[in-house]
Amino acid sequence: MASTATACNPMTDPICLVTNPALSTDLSGYSSKHYRTSGNVEVLSPFHLDMSLRQRFDNPMIESKFSILYGRVECEIQAAGGTGIISSFYLQSDDLDEIDIAEIFGGNPYEFQSNFFIKGNTSTWDRGGYHAVPNPLQTFNRYAVEWTPSRISWFVNGYTYRVLDATNPYGIPSSPMQVKLSLWAGGDPSNPSGTILWAGGVSDYVGMPYTMRVRNLQVTDYSTGTFYTYGFRENKWESPSSVAGEIGGRVGGYNIEASAYLQPEMGYESDSVYQGHESDPVIQGHESDPVIQGHEADPVESGLGERLVDGLGPFSWMFTVFVFEVVFVLVWM
Repeated sequence: MASTATACNPMTDPICLVTNPALSTDLSGYSSKHYRTSGNVEVLSPFHLDMSLRQRFDNPMIESKFSILYGRVECEIQAAGGTGIISSFYLQSDDLDEIDIAEIFGGNPYEFQSNFFIKGNTSTWDRGGYHAVPNPLQTFNRYAVEWTPSRISWFVNGYTYRVLDATNPYGIPSSPMQVKLSLWAGGDPSNPSGTILWAGGVSDYVGMPYTMRVRNLQVTDYSTGTFYTYGFRENKWESPSSVAGEIGGRVGGYNIEASAYLQPEMGYESDSVYQGHESDPVIQGHESDPVIQGHEADPVESGLGERLVDGLGPFSWMFTVFVFEVVFVLVWM
């Protein structure tokens, strides 16, 4: 789980009214402002971005300046190696709803973790799943999630790995969420012992730098509108709503009109649940995103799915966001 600081959390602040820019055609003029980066994030290859941990307490991050309220998010990732080093890809809201698309362990070349949290509730640790993945530290794998009001589905390389229905005892996230990627040391000696155990052991900084590589990050919003708002207005609670749009307005028919790609300045280039982990501890002491703070394999959770090739529907407008510029591309799916 990746801890993070938010400007305003209406679950703890009775005067907080959250206003999140939505991913829509109105954002096309903002160019590279679709995403912000912090820490060591560099374009060292024409095909991918490098996020590097070069010294203790580094926490490089990429995060969207927009939020989505239901949608599809995917990215190709080659995770960083190193004991206790975590490559994270997730969605997170101001009130700490969260979907961990992939937490990839630098000391484990065989699997990753999926997870979800509701309003920052970390009182139990039974939401996560551990899934086999081919060579996550040596090759790129495409991790994806589809989030709708009725379910969350996780994918790797086009195959369904896990499906979670909204009828589960915890429900599913329902607040607008940003897209985030981060690299952090879950095994840092200053972390709680449970966190270090979960991360795979104490981080060995002698092997630095540790580098996470990302490419072809795609985000699709299933709602319409320009802003998402929720929280307290004049001492009255307002549930998430869309300004000039409809929540879930594109769900079902996949009439997707807004998506965003993040890539470098130049072109592209069996579900087994791991047994033996009883906790997925929250990270303490980090101000950026270690929570997450979360394809050829059979689906996790027997009977919940088949090996499905993920797609974005009949058609979509895709806004390709480069590191320093935007290129608009109409793609017929």
